[in-house]
Amino acid sequence: MCNEHSFEEKCFVILISEIFTSAKLYLSIIDDVIDNMRELFFDEGLEDRVLDDLKHNMTGIKMFHHPCGMSL
Repeated sequence: MCNEHSFEEKCFVILISEIFTSAKLYLSIIDDVIDNMRELFFDEGLEDRVLDDLKHNMTGIKMFHHPCGMSL
């Protein structure tokens, strides 16, 4: 049948889905930690820019690597 996908195509779709789910979780954790630390940074006299830079640096790192060489 023309509509059937190969086993490899199905595995690839599942893999991509898992990678993006992991990425969303990772970014959500970073957002939560940054938001919860904001008041502590303010109390220490540090600017919001420090946390914003930290968030930018953490979300810019390609931390999602798959053994087959794919990264997000």
